[in-house]
Amino acid sequence: MVGKWHLGMYRKECLPTHRGFDTYFGYLLGSENYYSHERCVDIVSKNITRCALDFRDGEKVAVGFENMYSANIFTQRAVDLIASHQTEKPLFLYLALQSVHEPLQVPKKYTEPYSFIHDENRRKYAGMVSIMDEAVGNVTTALKSHGLWDNTVFIFSTVMNAHLCIDSNSEITLG
Repeated sequence: MVGKWHLGMYRKECLPTHRGFDTYFGYLLGSENYYSHERCVDIVSKNITRCALDFRDGEKVAVGFENMYSANIFTQRAVDLIASHQTEKPLFLYLALQSVHEPLQVPKKYTEPYSFIHDENRRKYAGMVSIMDEAVGNVTTALKSHGLWDNTVFIFSTVMNAHLCIDSNSEITLG
């Protein structure tokens, strides 16, 4: 399993590797910074913000991924799992990309094709969709190049981010 878990973590038995997955690489909470892989929470009563790293490789904290965009990291891990898989055995790969989910963060090169979009938030969102599309393409290419594509059921699904809506006035609203 690669990517967003968000299905429980309050005890070890709730983690992906205790729920049927042989491996796990990703984050456990609902969202995080795409680059630092931290989840920050405002503590209003104390007027402070606390951040913590939420990035795991199995049950251990994954380090060394700072300033690396999550879609790229997750895609590479998925491609590596595909490449190392024995083709005579079935493969179940659950890849839960962080994209497209708040916060609106994306490498600049992915917003450049959308320079005609004047609203910065819409431009970032478009860039985030593009990098997600690229990730799906890279996984598809890996499945094909390693002889797994012809015997694959590929399901692509996304969730409507209820917390993030861009309304007709180009404003981000809570929905």
